[in-house]
Amino acid sequence: KFEKRDVVRHPLVARIVQAYEDHRKS
Repeated sequence: KFEKRDVVRHPLVARIVQAYEDHRKS
């Protein structure tokens, strides 16, 4: 499972997840 604290340690992963979320909404 993906957690917020993992995002904090991995900014690049956070950007990828954000892009994935945006793609899933559309």
